[in-house]
Amino acid sequence: MVVITVVCCRVALAANTNLRITLCYEDKEVVPFYMGQTREVPTHNPGANIEVIQQLQSHLENVRFAFIRRPWKRCLDMVEKGEAQALIGSYRKQRLSRLRYPMINDDVDTDRALSKVGSCFIGNREFHEFWPRRHYLQQQGVAIALPHGYAIAQRLNDQPVFVHFVFSQQDAYRLLANRRVHAVMDFCQVGNQNLYVEPADIQGVSPLYPPFDVHYGYLIFAPKFYQAYPHRVERIWDALKGLDTTAIYRRYLQIRD
Repeated sequence: MVVITVVCCRVALAANTNLRITLCYEDKEVVPFYMGQTREVPTHNPGANIEVIQQLQSHLENVRFAFIRRPWKRCLDMVEKGEAQALIGSYRKQRLSRLRYPMINDDVDTDRALSKVGSCFIGNREFHEFWPRRHYLQQQGVAIALPHGYAIAQRLNDQPVFVHFVFSQQDAYRLLANRRVHAVMDFCQVGNQNLYVEPADIQGVSPLYPPFDVHYGYLIFAPKFYQAYPHRVERIWDALKGLDTTAIYRRYLQIRD
């Protein structure tokens, strides 16, 4: 009985202890997720992902997040070494031995993702008519503008389209407005809700649903931190399921435009 009492007391003490989590995120601007090309954490409009974490914190007792910005690989290294406790990233099976994701039945739990964002082709009428028939036509009949560095470009390699690479999303929309390309790729869905901010200066274009790509972002923890606080980390992931973040992402997409 004495042993049981001691264990129970330790569990209760752990649950009531203030938990400080240092979250490292990249120091490049990735709209709408992160704002600012700096290591400084903006106090105003830090980015949708950071505001979601702040909203998450308000739903948790005795949990406080502190933010630092570093290059992505440096953040990954810091979490693996325990110099930071968390980061935000996509799921990679090869990372399971080094990082802790929300899991269910030996697979990542998408219901407890920090973000779920869909990207659609934003195209003119010609593109909308072409895309459903592209495999029958077997010709590069349309051009798509895409910023350099978008991972989604790899999925377009086996599609009958010509990809025009540009430096920014603004450049992509400029080509679309000038009818130099037939479509661009842009965010069109948050969670399961369609969400598209229509450019004010371009007429006759619309998103093609369903999304061509859906990206999940996860709140990822260091293994040693998870080992020390497994139940509290699981509760943090559970709390993400109840958040309505659509308005946050909509606002940042409007800021971008």
